[in-house]
Amino acid sequence: MSVIFDPVIGMLKRATTKKEVSKFCVLYQKEGEKIINLSPDMTIDDINLALNNCERDLEKYKILIIQFADGTYNLNGPIRLSGFRGGGHLAIQGNLNDNQGPDTNRSVILNFEGSFNYGFVLEGMSLRYITIDKIRFIKTDQGTHNITNSTLLLDNINARIRIDSCAFQLGSQRNHGFDIYCRNSSLICQYSMFNYGYIALFATEGAHIHSSNNDDSGRPAYGLYTKSGGFISKAGTQPTGNIANEHKDIGVGIIE
Repeated sequence: MSVIFDPVIGMLKRATTKKEVSKFCVLYQKEGEKIINLSPDMTIDDINLALNNCERDLEKYKILIIQFADGTYNLNGPIRLSGFRGGGHLAIQGNLNDNQGPDTNRSVILNFEGSFNYGFVLEGMSLRYITIDKIRFIKTDQGTHNITNSTLLLDNINARIRIDSCAFQLGSQRNHGFDIYCRNSSLICQYSMFNYGYIALFATEGAHIHSSNNDDSGRPAYGLYTKSGGFISKAGTQPTGNIANEHKDIGVGIIE
């Protein structure tokens, strides 16, 4: 089975002209780019309000950038993004000056240890591109293998998704849950680090993940795991598992 992927989507430059749109966010505009700036002093309600106020219809070539300022965000609930549509590009990014590669040392840390359910959720979108760059995600292990026990959830997304140079940690042991849970979506994940959780990269219900040059520190139980029509292709280094590096159900697979 052959799989063709688009070239890696390039990093974005920051825009320069600002325009106030609410008390919670500043929107920057330059040549079709729009940026929402978020900061560590914002509560989870502030962040979700700012994101919910974003326009959902991204026209072709329009770029909406969600920019997290440096620091640790201590969050007592999930961040949820849904409903974006059109031919545009949704970019979620930390400090783009951080080193590229699998590393837990990131200037932006989203700490969902106060959230018993989901961490970061993207769901129900139809776009051209979604990119996530140079952010560390940490979540409390809620003690189950439910979808809610996911550090990052990608659910029912029609877009080319790419994650680059991020770090994911679920709890402090390898007992439960998912670092990345991908359902009915296509993802390229590269140069990222995985810590603990039961499964690092999980593909299910028609999801397709391409894993390239990722690593682990504090191994999960499984590195790559496919189920119910999910599929994973791989290149370069991969997160390893304490039980097994890979697991695949009958009828689905993992290939080089």
